[in-house]
Amino acid sequence: MTVPWLSWIPAAGRWLWQKIRGRPTVQADRGGVAVGGDQHVRGSVVTGSGAVVVHRGGAGPTIVAQSGATVNVYVDGLPQATPEVRHPFEEGRRLQQAEQHEAAIGELEKAFANAQNDRQRCALHTLIGNSLLLTSRFAQAEGRYREALDLAQRAKDRDGQAPALAGLALVYARRDDLDKAEEYHRKALAIEEEIGNRLGQAQDLGNLGIVYRQRGDLDKAEEYHRKALTIFEDIGDRLGQATDLVNLGLVHFERGELDKAEEHFKKALAIHQEIGYRRGQAAALGNLSRVYHRRGELDKAEEHHRRALAIHEEMSDRLGQARELSDLGHVCRDRGELDKAEEHHKSALAIHEEMSDRCGQAHDLGNLGVVYADRREPDKAEEYYEQALATFEEIGDRLGQAKTLSNLALAYARRGDLDKAEEHHKKALAIHQEIGNKHGQANALFNLANVYDDSGELGSAEEHYRRALILHEDIGNKDGQVDALVNLGNVYFQRAELDKAEEHYKRALAIAEEIGRRLVQAGALANLGVLAELRGDVDRARSLLKQAKALYEAIGAGGEEPETVRRALQRLEAASPPKPKPKRTRRKPPPKKP
Repeated sequence: MTVPWLSWIPAAGRWLWQKIRGRPTVQADRGGVAVGGDQHVRGSVVTGSGAVVVHRGGAGPTIVAQSGATVNVYVDGLPQATPEVRHPFEEGRRLQQAEQHEAAIGELEKAFANAQNDRQRCALHTLIGNSLLLTSRFAQAEGRYREALDLAQRAKDRDGQAPALAGLALVYARRDDLDKAEEYHRKALAIEEEIGNRLGQAQDLGNLGIVYRQRGDLDKAEEYHRKALTIFEDIGDRLGQATDLVNLGLVHFERGELDKAEEHFKKALAIHQEIGYRRGQAAALGNLSRVYHRRGELDKAEEHHRRALAIHEEMSDRLGQARELSDLGHVCRDRGELDKAEEHHKSALAIHEEMSDRCGQAHDLGNLGVVYADRREPDKAEEYYEQALATFEEIGDRLGQAKTLSNLALAYARRGDLDKAEEHHKKALAIHQEIGNKHGQANALFNLANVYDDSGELGSAEEHYRRALILHEDIGNKDGQVDALVNLGNVYFQRAELDKAEEHYKRALAIAEEIGRRLVQAGALANLGVLAELRGDVDRARSLLKQAKALYEAIGAGGEEPETVRRALQRLEAASPPKPKPKRTRRKPPPKKP
């Protein structure tokens, strides 16, 4: 979990102590968590929340969606069908590509009513399932994919079975049932290998990579995305190459390898510009903006989000607009511009309501809760979190439920109700364990450690921070490692074990410098400055705090942290001003002898 540095000053007001707390998880479309939480950055080209849609049995443009996953759409017979089937089918596909899924379903249902054989019905079931999936109606989508699979199996149509299986896999992935998602993706892959469909194989390999990434198994995710990329390169599929370059970028992003993530996103952007795919360009810009946001380069992040938003507006891509507005809300929030953040999240919510995207609505409600929590309006924050939780439960999004339970726990902690906070964090942990989400488990353990820390149970706090650290090291999540190391340092600080505190702060600083988390670097430098002052090394304390202050100013950070560092420096200067450098005096030459 990406969390901010919160300032804490003991009653005497003498010492500055920077601590990382569990920050409310801010959400982006499809489980996403935008900067500040377990961040899911989008896949290659954003459409709705779900999938690359690839025509089979008929030519047509490819749509790539947020998660980077692919749905192989079987349209055999439809482009050549009679006008009463073909015309509504073509209009439905046009509307799907414009992300107007309600209208698309209406047209495709017209085609279904006039379908002349089971192959056409199979294809239309899959197409309708895609629109239902992309608007978070998972139970209805599952029903359509199962109908398609049944028809294809009865007809012994192997080419029609693969897209239905892939669609079912995506439903399970959206419900965070990753074992079933993997099972169905592997079934689809086996069929594609049997019939020699290289494009389908690449898409299924990429989908499996996404499942492994969702589990936190980043090495395996990278392995599968590289296999997919190799096939896309072999068959000359430029859009497929861009998709898996983004997916590889997401793996590096989740490891905290921001330079590598940026490199892959820029390569994807170059391909999208080369082939003139505007949606892909917008998505790549959005991904790059999240890299800059993670680095604390908020102006650069905003610039790229606005460029992406302009493309979505140019294309009348409403869901794309909602995503960028939500991300702009996160940037504003990190600047402390809460009124602007609220405005952007409400605009995103209005679009998701207009587009009947229940998953998007749930994330926007959660984001508004985070804004109210930052404003110290706990009643309003809890009201929005409860609405978000109810929506996630309604659509069966277990990951969304877990994150919202964590947000509610943080709200209770802020009220001082640590028992309720502990209860909700434990519920979140149980869900993450149930769905096999190691990243979520690590975050929940981290949050529980904060509760124990606040309760003065330093032994339990240390244990849970260490468990979180081990999980983050296991999955290669350097962001999480930094946060756990800092707070372990704080535990040792409270115990007056200053050598251990310094060791953990220095480890955190080294990783933060490696992955470019400048906000964390500033906090670690401030903590080391506190230790230096405690040891009586005022000059070193002043130097470290000045470095922290300079970093905060360079990244335009607002809020309590930079102000607390500034006050600490003023106090040090007043208590012990820097010693003036001794003036150098020249020795007078001896008088000349006459």
